[in-house]
Amino acid sequence: MSEKALIKKLLSAWIDYIYLEDLSNASVDAVTPQGQNIWDKGVSLIGDNLVLSKSKFQELKEEYFDKKTQKKPQALKIALAFPQIYKVSKKQRQFRPLFTIDVSSIFLGRFRSRGWDLTEYDFQPVIPNLMELARLDEEEVENLVTKEGLKVFLETTLKHPFSTLQDFLELIELPFSSLPLTGLSERNKKK
Repeated sequence: MSEKALIKKLLSAWIDYIYLEDLSNASVDAVTPQGQNIWDKGVSLIGDNLVLSKSKFQELKEEYFDKKTQKKPQALKIALAFPQIYKVSKKQRQFRPLFTIDVSSIFLGRFRSRGWDLTEYDFQPVIPNLMELARLDEEEVENLVTKEGLKVFLETTLKHPFSTLQDFLELIELPFSSLPLTGLSERNKKK
């Protein structure tokens, strides 16, 4: 392998590492000086599908693509995380995802009124948040089931069976600390 090819391979591996590091970031501010980081209006979960309103899809697609050429994707990556768990810090919400799902690739295609099956996308556990919020120790974190897909990961980590990701949001009783939880049904908030 030539030195140039080796350097390209190393740079590619480093960029992949930085990208995974970003996906496993322990907190995300709702708003930064660069703009909004959290979008929840026009976004829903039906069964296992992410469903976006057509206007939200267009808005995010414009964010994803270079506005000048509309062809070249920007460095912007778009990921999902749920349920919405956050702390209030410096008078704004700071979201603490348990995992992230990179859905940037959906903006390379066309709008789908029925949405995108989230079980077909890779996910990244956010270890610091899982340790803090689910009170996992290092040994439990090392034994997380991550190779069998998001559903198995959530069922085995949170020890609660469900049939669809929407059911997960409606049925799960999160054993976490006093962090405000959103995205859960009223029935489960009272428990």
